[in-house]
Amino acid sequence: MASLSPNRSLKPRDLCRISPPPSSPKSSFSLTFFDFLWLRYHPVERLFFFSVPHLNPSSFFLNKSRRNASQSCAFVPNLDSSDSFSSVLSTQITLFPNSGFCIGMSLHHGCLDGKSSSFFIKAWAHLCRTEAGNESSGLLPQKLQPFLDREVIIDPHGIEVAYINGLFGLDPTLKKPGLKILSDMFPPKVEDSSRATFKLKHGDLNKIKERVLQNKTRKLLFYFPADYRDRLQHPIPETYFGNCVMPQIIEIQPEDLKDEDGVVMVAKKIHRKIKKIEREKGALDGAETLFSWYSSLLNDEEKQVMGIVVAGSARFCLYQVDFGWGRPEKVEKISVYRTITMAMAESKDGDGGVEVGLALKT
Repeated sequence: MASLSPNRSLKPRDLCRISPPPSSPKSSFSLTFFDFLWLRYHPVERLFFFSVPHLNPSSFFLNKSRRNASQSCAFVPNLDSSDSFSSVLSTQITLFPNSGFCIGMSLHHGCLDGKSSSFFIKAWAHLCRTEAGNESSGLLPQKLQPFLDREVIIDPHGIEVAYINGLFGLDPTLKKPGLKILSDMFPPKVEDSSRATFKLKHGDLNKIKERVLQNKTRKLLFYFPADYRDRLQHPIPETYFGNCVMPQIIEIQPEDLKDEDGVVMVAKKIHRKIKKIEREKGALDGAETLFSWYSSLLNDEEKQVMGIVVAGSARFCLYQVDFGWGRPEKVEKISVYRTITMAMAESKDGDGGVEVGLALKT
């Protein structure tokens, strides 16, 4: 537990390490090519802010509050990793005196994707809520029971071998693929950055387009994740626990945004990309070349490429998480501080809208 005051840093109160009971049966799971893709990527990191009844929420609980990016990063626990060992989950609870508290979670991306992490937090919350209400049977409802069989993931094109070779390319000193997270590749960029929620009008969008066009960029790359559970030749159960997402990439020429219908053009490119992976045998076409393509991008001497990443999903329903003390006041995804990223989530109001989290230079 840690407490925070406006003018003082976090103060650790307690630290504990949790392992399975000695009587638990030992089990292991093979990694699939989906897991190898994310094996050394930065963790899945989220913050859940909860208020305490009858107390006034601090500025951290207000969706439109603007604050320094480093403040949110302080609420995320470190996830230990080395070449031979890595923690799967690390959790930090931060107390805001007289306001509420925050649950920060860091999960190894080599073990699970964002959808699986949302299943985990909802299953944890369900067990806590039913236990507190003396309703617990110790069992999860079917919709939260994890499906753990990795044999359902079929590799049609030698993708796993290509990704293992790709991991060696990221770190030539490796003798075998390691578990250590390559934090140096995606360090949090919190200097002179703030996080806030903005309402963009038409004039604001035009200003953004002008800023992009002024940047000496040959092309823009737009990345968004696609869930493959229902897109493969043999559909994967919705509750499959692991990684089953692939990044989708579209290229955009900056001059295309000069046109008034530039946003429509980008939307059509995204639509065509989604339609392509929804074809029965087209979802994994070219997947084996992903690492080599990315390596060529890193080695681009001109480096006049700007990447924009969309993380999260409005379908995770994270604002429905309830441990028994009410739903969160706010949910944040921390990866927006590591790359040029837009973090998406469903609207807290439940009106079908979308929340977008951004970290911008001050």
